[in-house]
Amino acid sequence: MKLFRKLVLLASVAFGLSSCATPRSAVSPNFSPEKYSRVAVMANAEQDGVNPGVLRRMEDEFTMELIRKGYSVVSRSDVQRVIKEIQFQNSGLTDSAQQAAKIGKILNVPGFVLVAVNNVEDKNHYVAASSGYSQNKKGETFAYSNGPSNLVISSAAISARLIDVSSTDVLWVGEAKSGGGDSPMSILQSGFGEGMGGAENLAHTLAIKVAKTYPDRYPKPAR
Repeated sequence: MKLFRKLVLLASVAFGLSSCATPRSAVSPNFSPEKYSRVAVMANAEQDGVNPGVLRRMEDEFTMELIRKGYSVVSRSDVQRVIKEIQFQNSGLTDSAQQAAKIGKILNVPGFVLVAVNNVEDKNHYVAASSGYSQNKKGETFAYSNGPSNLVISSAAISARLIDVSSTDVLWVGEAKSGGGDSPMSILQSGFGEGMGGAENLAHTLAIKVAKTYPDRYPKPAR
């Protein structure tokens, strides 16, 4: 019974990840799929302690989704090469849009997709043991006992925007968040994730959802 109740909890987590945190997005009237058909992508953490591997996965998700939608994307190695060349810590550029514009001009792309992750947090919660009686669909009564559990309440927020490298105008923006006061994700400490925390997995899931809101380059045929 204890194992069954844990499996039910994990199933509810999976449902929550797929159904909660609906992304929002908006497109500027100045956006043109043809004008911005080639872009660069970069993900940054707006807090300390985020696994760099999570950022790379986010960049990969946006890159794959943009390619699926018909766009050309500059390779990560080229973006990283330019970042090392201009050395932002000595450039005097503190605004992320200005940074993207400078990188974009060197890479000769008209647009730059900036992805930001924040509020990535796992909070441990101890759930005391409980017991009682319940009934199945047949009306049969049975006793249950649920031992103490260590649960994690995970939260994360993702935002992304397409920047015009010439004007630094925002041409598209998308965002999604979940956890905390929104729709808390309760995850068994030992039952979710491989090598990354629940919140980092959640951030990755949100990034996929936000990437899908990016405008298609070619209009889909009407049905």
